[in-house]
Amino acid sequence: MWAASRRTGLFIVSYVPLAAMFAVLRWPRGWPSIELVKLAVMMVAIAALALFAPAVVTVTGRVAGWVVRTVLLIVFALALYGILNGWLSPMALHVSKHRSSATVTGIGIGFVALGLMIVALLLYNARRAGAVRWTVSDPLEQGAAVAGYLASYLLPLLAIEPGGWRVTAAYAIYLAVLYVVYIKSDSLVLINPTLYLFGYRIYAVETTVSTQPPSRRRVLLLTKLRINSETEVSVLPLGGDNYLAL
Repeated sequence: MWAASRRTGLFIVSYVPLAAMFAVLRWPRGWPSIELVKLAVMMVAIAALALFAPAVVTVTGRVAGWVVRTVLLIVFALALYGILNGWLSPMALHVSKHRSSATVTGIGIGFVALGLMIVALLLYNARRAGAVRWTVSDPLEQGAAVAGYLASYLLPLLAIEPGGWRVTAAYAIYLAVLYVVYIKSDSLVLINPTLYLFGYRIYAVETTVSTQPPSRRRVLLLTKLRINSETEVSVLPLGGDNYLAL
């Protein structure tokens, strides 16, 4: 079973489009473009800092490790500079009458940035492991499951106008329930619309497991390959019964 932290990361990745929808639908009015650009830069920096520990642990190699630490140091300095110079001011809950708060938009931008960084970290981490050759058969594409998952993206369309703390609380409860279901379900781990946007497909396939006697096991493959019949692929572990096929 995947660690809760990795499942949490994939949950964030799966809702990157939803966060983008919230950011657009709650786009603030009355703020100069430069102020919103600064806010976006700040939220991206905060997202990068949130991944500090996983990045340091995951990225190996002397040069790569040095690059990651240098980038994170620059991001930290940028975030500190932004905080001291009021780059987060558009996110204030109480603003002047001719302006609207950018709180939802800022959080949405940060969520999107965090999700995209997790995708990069996840794929980098998978490619560090040594690939093994598998022969897989009986492929079942999981596109229908992804389409069903998209129903949850209708959430921001249910209440476009601000609805106060009650609407916020309702959204929070809804997302909390989705999160609990997601991290406890093996079948939802790779049912991820965001990964489809990157050109990946998800297949449930059968493969032979090296046991005595050999047995067949069904696993999930994340891949850019088209698998229509029995196919030989190189696979990298993503955790549990989930693999990246190259």
